[in-house]
Amino acid sequence: MRTLHLLFLLFIIPAISQAQHSLTGLWAGTLTNDSTTIRREQTFELALTEYKGKVYGYSRSSFIVHDTLFYTMKRIKGKIDGDVCEIKDDEIISSNFPGRTDKGVKMTITFRQRQEDTTWHIDGNWKTNQTKKYYSISGGIALRSEKNLNNSKIFPHLEELGQADDVAFYKEYKTPPPVVVTKPRTEEKAPATKPVQQPVAVVKKDSPVATAPEEEKKATAVVTTPTTPAKPVTVPAIVSTAPAALVAERINSTPQIVEFKSDSLVLALYDNGEIDGDTVSLLLNGEVILAKQMLKATALKKTIYIPAGSEETTLVLYAENLGKYPPNTGLLVIHDGEETYQLRFSADLKQNAAVIFRRKKN
Repeated sequence: MRTLHLLFLLFIIPAISQAQHSLTGLWAGTLTNDSTTIRREQTFELALTEYKGKVYGYSRSSFIVHDTLFYTMKRIKGKIDGDVCEIKDDEIISSNFPGRTDKGVKMTITFRQRQEDTTWHIDGNWKTNQTKKYYSISGGIALRSEKNLNNSKIFPHLEELGQADDVAFYKEYKTPPPVVVTKPRTEEKAPATKPVQQPVAVVKKDSPVATAPEEEKKATAVVTTPTTPAKPVTVPAIVSTAPAALVAERINSTPQIVEFKSDSLVLALYDNGEIDGDTVSLLLNGEVILAKQMLKATALKKTIYIPAGSEETTLVLYAENLGKYPPNTGLLVIHDGEETYQLRFSADLKQNAAVIFRRKKN
């Protein structure tokens, strides 16, 4: 009987643990479709908040076609039934697709959670409803829990739209912890005691005390001539128009690491959200290779060549301005032969974004 009880606990406790895991958080991965006529894979993120069996939040999908980045941001909502969650589109809040988006097309996603080692995953399917103009299409999603919200593409976009603070867990994540100030301990001082004054003996003299004439008591007046203070001389500040002029005065953020194998890499930069005039310069090992270029939905491309003997190369992304929606954010796509890497970067007037390229060892 005791053995049966232990077996029961071994099987039932993991199931309870998985069922109780909250969906609140950031989930990142890919969205694929079953169609052979449209793009089969997209970058996909969900920012979800779970509350009393219901789920609400945002979704963001993006893909690149002909060196142009397309994206769609949606508000979503749904419900949990046992171990199955179903979320549906509520409304599109931002999209750069050409033409007018059909608001009647809604996507429904059905998924379950699973735990692999210490990481939680979401696996499921999606489909759109059929309208008079469009057929229904379907596909799948594969996402994992992302604890580092700085790696997200969805939150910088929500920041630009002024809706990031609607996500409670993100607002808490970016709010610094309160600084506790402790009052220094002071030692108690003993009460001061007044010194005891000794009596002073006064000796009277018989001779009278001579007094100075009245004229000598009067102080001599000193006449000073007022001086006019000199006017401060203001020197106009010299504003440099050179690219990355203040790069040495700014700190570099914690670098993202990319391991590469080719002797040349193709870099493509995009504005990651609303096109708001973000302008950047690129420096490779301290040398400017791209000067004051504005980020757009279309790729800003640059090929870099790395000598065979160079094991590590540093790329710095310098914000020339903050655009309309600070900070300066974008997407860096790195093509290393057949391999492709996507990095989100953020820079401002105090901090540069940094990437370190390390050659793969054979």
